[in-house]
Amino acid sequence: MIKKSVKQLGRIVFGSALMVAMVGGSGCASFQGNRLNSVVSFPQVGVKKSVNVEFDLVCIMNGATLGISDAAKEKFANNCISRMKASNLFGEISKTVSNPDLKLEIMMEDEGAGSMGMAMLTGLTLYVIPSKVTETYRVSATLRDSKSNKKAEIKLEDSFTQWQQILLLPLLPFKSTIAEAAKCQNKVFDNLAVEVHKTGMLN
Repeated sequence: MIKKSVKQLGRIVFGSALMVAMVGGSGCASFQGNRLNSVVSFPQVGVKKSVNVEFDLVCIMNGATLGISDAAKEKFANNCISRMKASNLFGEISKTVSNPDLKLEIMMEDEGAGSMGMAMLTGLTLYVIPSKVTETYRVSATLRDSKSNKKAEIKLEDSFTQWQQILLLPLLPFKSTIAEAAKCQNKVFDNLAVEVHKTGMLN
């Protein structure tokens, strides 16, 4: 009887895994937390100052710090710098600016929170019972003027939530986790550029 139950459970798990593979996430759809507004347009500046960026990233899942590759950190850093360049608020901005007007130190947290038990239950019920994971991006930044040593602190955060439920399958092409994660990151970095301007240190 026990062996039969184990076999049945094994078939259910295998079926769930197969369904995930077939539909690329089986009803996963992600939605923005909208803690920050999207930046529609950026302010204008006269003389554009050069900025040297120091970027670090920490990944956390349910309170536990995870290892992260240098390549992943580089990807986040490059996206941050790319978005800030696109704001047209700065002159030269990169991680290797010599004698910059400003120095921007960025610490970013990528924190995931969700119930592993509910996620397993979702898979075992073929995605009938829903589960979710919320990913929050937090940025703590310090802006320093190289000449005056004046500094300003900036804190921002936004999130998105991934839901797993079979009825969400029609939304997958429009609300994929990859697309919503990128949208959330971009919104955080765009707002960071605006907050740097608000410090008055670009004048």
